[in-house]
Amino acid sequence: MKTIFRKTEKSDTESLKKLWLSCFDEDVTAVNLIFDSDLFDGCCAVVDDIIVSALYLVKGTLNGEKSHYLCGASTDKSFRGNGIMSRLIDFALNDAKNNGDVYSLLFPANDGLYGFYAKLGYAPSCTVKSREISRQTLESFAEKGLNIGCSKENSFIYGENFFEFAKSYYEIYGSKVINKNDCFAVFDENENTADVFYSAYKNINELSALLLENTKSERFVFTGKSDNALFENCRLQKCGMIKSLDKNHKIPDDVYIGITLS
Repeated sequence: MKTIFRKTEKSDTESLKKLWLSCFDEDVTAVNLIFDSDLFDGCCAVVDDIIVSALYLVKGTLNGEKSHYLCGASTDKSFRGNGIMSRLIDFALNDAKNNGDVYSLLFPANDGLYGFYAKLGYAPSCTVKSREISRQTLESFAEKGLNIGCSKENSFIYGENFFEFAKSYYEIYGSKVINKNDCFAVFDENENTADVFYSAYKNINELSALLLENTKSERFVFTGKSDNALFENCRLQKCGMIKSLDKNHKIPDDVYIGITLS
C-alpha cells in the first residue's frame, strides 16, 4: 500500500469534511465553519488518490516562538492500525519545523491517547487548575477591582483571528461567549452553574462584571492557567501535551494551551 503524504489543497475540502464528520461527533455547521476559515493548515495521507488521514495545525506562538496547535487528527476506519497517523504527524512536524515552528501542542481526544502521543515525543506538560466561586464572591471581585490578570508566559497565543472563529464555533454548540473590554470568556450553563472553561482578561473585576451581566447562575467554575493567582492552592490537572521541535529549546513547565476545539 503506497501512501503519499502532502499538504492539503482547496480541492480536497469536500473529502476532508467527509473524513472529519466520519471521525468526530461534530455539527455540520461547525465543520463548514472550520473549512471556511484560513486558520487551519492541513496535511493529509493519500492512498490510491483517496484521502485516508488528515490533521490540521493552527498557528500561534509560545513565549515568543513560532508554534502550532495540532488538531483534527483523523484516519478512515478502514486504514487504522497501519501507522499512517504516526507517519502523517512526522511529516507535518517536519514541515512545520522547516517553516520555523519551535513547539507543537495538542490535546488528546481521550486519556488513552496520551500514551500514543508520548511515543511520538510529546510530553504531558500542559496543565490547568479549576476553582468554584459563588455569585456573591464574583460580585465582590467586580466591586473591589482585584489586581488579578492573565499572564502570557508559558501560554500558547493564537493568531489574531482565532478568537472570532472560536466565538462563532462555540456558539453553534450553545456555549455563551463574552468578547468585550479586553475580556474573552466561553462558558456553559447547567443547573444554575456557569462552567467558565476558558477566559482571558487584563483584570478579574472586568470579567466578573461581564459574567454577572450575562448569566443568572449562582455558581461559577473557572478553569485556567496554573500560575493565575485566582487558582492559588487549587489542584493541578494535566490538560494537553507539548513537543519541542528544536533540541535547543527546552519544554517549559505547566504550559497553558487555552481554548481548543470541542
